Amino acid sequence: MKSFFKEYFSFSKQDRNSILVLVGIIFIVIAIKFFVLPYYRIASTPLELKKQDSIIKLFSAQIETNKVESINENHEESMRQSSEMIVPNTNSVVILIHQKFNPNEFNFDDWKNAGFPDKFAKTISNYLAKGGKIRKPEDLKKVYGMKYEWYKQIEPYIAIPEVKFEKNSVSKELYAKKDLPIIEMNTADSAALESLPLIGGKTAIKIIKYRNLLGGFVSINQLKEVWGFKDSMLIVNEKRINIDASKISKLNINSASFDQLKKHPYLKFNKAKLLIAYRDQHGKYHNVNELKSSKALTDEDINKILPYLNFD
Repeated sequence: MKSFFKEYFSFSKQDRNSILVLVGIIFIVIAIKFFVLPYYRIASTPLELKKQDSIIKLFSAQIETNKVESINENHEESMRQSSEMIVPNTNSVVILIHQKFNPNEFNFDDWKNAGFPDKFAKTISNYLAKGGKIRKPEDLKKVYGMKYEWYKQIEPYIAIPEVKFEKNSVSKELYAKKDLPIIEMNTADSAALESLPLIGGKTAIKIIKYRNLLGGFVSINQLKEVWGFKDSMLIVNEKRINIDASKISKLNINSASFDQLKKHPYLKFNKAKLLIAYRDQHGKYHNVNELKSSKALTDEDINKILPYLNFD
């Protein structure tokens, strides 16, 4: 028996040292598990709880802040809507006309006292003073500065006596001043143009500038092509203006340079380029058909530009 234990349970010095090291490691592990880790948990738990508590408090505070902001925004929106419903727009114009009236009989003070702004009162009173006439209620909408909401307020009260006008004749009422001159649009200077109703200094300059680009007017309707020129200006002045088409200056389609052609309002860059290219390839233009053959101009373009061209 003794030999048995000695054979199987005897250890060398190296084995004994290894066993001691292993036992020591086991004791260290047990000590860490039962003594160190519990202490670490106890020591760290308050800190973690403190962090969690701080996060919760911060999140709750943010929620409360959002609630307060939302309540304030809703309150402000409610107050704004209420104020809009109760307080009228101070920029709006309230017209004080509540009975029938003839706009042709109103002067500056009448328009102003009726609630219209001074600027519009001056415009329409000048228009009427210079011979303008409101023939029907809709004509008021064409007067420069008249706003749609103003017109709708006074529309039920507009009463204009019916007046019959002879066809192609000038109304005596429209031209009570018999000495008003006729303005020839191709020779008039800015002072002459400004003498026309509704034509101010800026519009007069624009008319002259556009006239120079065209080479002169051949039709009264070309005035509508001037930037800022309104239909009401033409309606009021159609009997006061005259067009002498013989005074226009023409372009020689066969000798005009690219720069000259492209400056014309009816041609511009692309059309001028095509016209020059066709001329360089095929020679001079002799008639309208050759203009069409160039494919540079539509029939409408040709009708507009033809009075300004010669084929010499």
